[in-house]
This record gives sequence, structure tokens and C-alpha cells, in this order.
Amino acid sequence: MSEWLTDGLRVTVFYQAPTDPARDLDSRKIWEELTGATPDRSTNDARNLRFEAAGPWGSDVWLVVQRIPGRLDVFLTVIPAETLAEAAVGIRHIGRLDDRRALVEQAGGKLIAMASGVSRIAFGATLLIPVSDRVEGYKRLAPFLPGVTLVPEMHDFAYQVNRQRHEPLPVNGTKQILVNRLQKWHVVVMNHVQVLMQGSGVPFATQAMPIGYACRVELDLSTDGQQVEPLPADRVKPLFLRLVEYAVEIANKGDVQ
Repeated sequence: MSEWLTDGLRVTVFYQAPTDPARDLDSRKIWEELTGATPDRSTNDARNLRFEAAGPWGSDVWLVVQRIPGRLDVFLTVIPAETLAEAAVGIRHIGRLDDRRALVEQAGGKLIAMASGVSRIAFGATLLIPVSDRVEGYKRLAPFLPGVTLVPEMHDFAYQVNRQRHEPLPVNGTKQILVNRLQKWHVVVMNHVQVLMQGSGVPFATQAMPIGYACRVELDLSTDGQQVEPLPADRVKPLFLRLVEYAVEIANKGDVQ
């Protein structure tokens, strides 16, 4: 089982938006379809064509559905802290990636089934391993980055690479499709940011409260951005599940070819 804890997960679907905006997908209805409940809040910004619904999914996951024409995003993250004391208890997360895999695969499958003319899909994950300090962070990262030399004297370390692969996909006369496997590795200081408000309700300052160090990897797995024609409908969900497999592989093995 992977030792990485989940800071957040994302499913993105690029689809063919209808010419009539009134017939486009409804973010609130998508949220309700995913959860079987009602979101805490929903926003319909018709002027900027941005629509959002958000609320708790179960007892420990905050679910956000965002839509702009032609793109759907679903985010799974930590339920926002209601008090400063709650936010300051330490590094908050939604559990191990292995434990959340079934939930995000379920959400992705439902999202794909709702969208028509899907041309691109993506899966994102931000994962953490809490550590005591920067030096321990480098020691914990080292096994995941065999091609990188990490030494205690280093500061502000960041490593980014896109290990592209190809997946079988008979479309547009080709037999495969490019898959991006972008990964960003670093050691970070996790902060809780408190926004200080004036009496009028206008923010005038922010205050960062360090709550601990962590190894952090940001994963962005996606199909080819140059693909404009719809993908074969029966291949979209298997491709999405493959992206999730890649994320689990990287979390377990590190920067693999």
C-alpha cells in the first residue's frame, strides 16, 4: 500500500458543448448525480460562463463540480476547516490514495457517461508524506527519484518531468494515443493561511501559520491535448482508468520510465 496521503484529486473531461448554452450540462445536477445528495452551494455565473456546485461528500471529502463550456472538472479535497483551531491541528488530508481510488474511479465513470463527444480526459492527484523537516523530506523522496542526487545542503528543491507513454487506441487512422504523465516533486512547508478582515468585510491582510513539512508530488495524467476529434465512446472510461493506474504506479514506484 502506498504511503502517500491525498491532499486532492481531480477528474477533467473535455467534451463537445452544445451550441445552445441552455442545453449544456448542469453542475448542480452533476453534483447530485455523483452523490445522491444536495450541494451546500451552487454558483451560476452566466456572464463569464462559469458554473460550480460544492459540498461535503460523506463525512470527510469536499466535492466541487466546475463547468465552463466544453470542460468539466470534479475536485475531491479536504472539507474546509470551520475554525482556526481545527485548521491548525496538522496536515489535513482525505486518506491514502489507495483508499480513495474506488471513489474517484466511480466519479470519473459517471462524469464520462454524462458528457458527449469527449475529446480529452485528465486525472490529477496531489499527494503528501508528512516529515519532520526539510532534510528528512529529501531522505524520504530519494527512493522515488533514483536519477536525482539529493543532499542535506540543498534548498528549494523541485523536480519536474513528463514521462510520456502511448496507449492503444484505433482512432483517426492511428493505433495509439499519446498520454502525458507529468509529475512535480518537492519538499514543502505546509501553511494555513488566515485572512484578516476589516469591519466592512474587506480583506486587508493574510497571516500564514506553518503546520508542518511534507514531501509533495503533483501528478497530472492526461490524453493528448492535440486530439480534437471525439475519442471512441467505448474507450474513454478504460483510458481514464488507465490514467488512474499510472498515478498509482508513480506513487508506489516513483519516477519510472
